[in-house]
Amino acid sequence: MEIESCSGGGGRIDFGVLRHTHRVWTSDCIDAMSRVDIQRGFLQFFPPEIMGAHVGSARAHTTGRTQSMAFRAAVALPGHLGVELDARVLSDADAAELKAWIQMYKDLRDRLHHGSVWQGRIDDGIVWQAHGDVDVADVATDVLLLVYRTQPTNHRYTPRLPLPMLDAQAHYRVKQIVPAGTVLPSGAHNTAPFFDALNTADGVVLDGGWLRHAGLPLPRAQAETAFIVRLTRV
Repeated sequence: MEIESCSGGGGRIDFGVLRHTHRVWTSDCIDAMSRVDIQRGFLQFFPPEIMGAHVGSARAHTTGRTQSMAFRAAVALPGHLGVELDARVLSDADAAELKAWIQMYKDLRDRLHHGSVWQGRIDDGIVWQAHGDVDVADVATDVLLLVYRTQPTNHRYTPRLPLPMLDAQAHYRVKQIVPAGTVLPSGAHNTAPFFDALNTADGVVLDGGWLRHAGLPLPRAQAETAFIVRLTRV
């Protein structure tokens, strides 16, 4: 039996309750856009494995807003994932997509819920968080990076994302992570060869120093979308 602490919708979470519960309910608001900031605040103090994070309904009951299944699932992915919607009314396509996201969560759970957590924000409405292992030199060896675009772009070119936790003396294999069976929409990143290569079995090997200082290029995307990659030191 798993026990969840409500803690006033997240307002009274404390370390004492963790002696008695497996997770805490982060907020009654399951609107994915609202959850981005709610969960980022939570992760300043508590680990992701106890952060109750649900894939909510397409029309959030607290805000009335609607987001895609992919964005709702990507926001819930780093927490103690659950589903909070009426599965009976899902279309066949949404049900299949949700099933794929749940399987991806299970596949990545050990990476998401062990090791260090980093968070940051760059210009142009982009926030990010990373989950990974570090070595004795305190540099990351295996990182799962989640990038959320919360606002429409107002830049001609999408800013790059510096990753200061990486080893500047090493190389990293970088691969985009998407649920099994997902076909990326045509033109999602203007079919740039770099991003197409990230979505292949081998990914792209990049210099750690370049990723750390110049930054990882990010695809041009609409608001309320996510970009997930894994970086493994080689």
